[in-house]
Amino acid sequence: MTLDFDRDRETVFEKHRRNESMPGNAALKLLVLEELLAREFEVGEVCEKDEFTRRIGENFSNPIELRREFVNFGHVRYDNRENEYEIRALQLSEADVRANDHLERHAKDLGALD
Repeated sequence: MTLDFDRDRETVFEKHRRNESMPGNAALKLLVLEELLAREFEVGEVCEKDEFTRRIGENFSNPIELRREFVNFGHVRYDNRENEYEIRALQLSEADVRANDHLERHAKDLGALD
């Protein structure tokens, strides 16, 4: 889902990448994470843990934290037996956002959801 923040996704992403920071607002964080996924990965792609971490780390200095966020938001599934990450979605659906109370509240605060 592309949430409408009245902001340019690429500009927001570049600002946070340049500043080595993530937004405090979960909905804006979602925007940055989804832009990173779209740039680096494809749906269905499976990466070993080191490869996944390296590719995230090419954009941000805190790849382990971002790896966790991808799993928590539901974009990525981690298989600890195989030590692999599977890209499940580049963008969350509106239903996914609404199913996460914290994320839904932040999206509403920004006017991205009713």
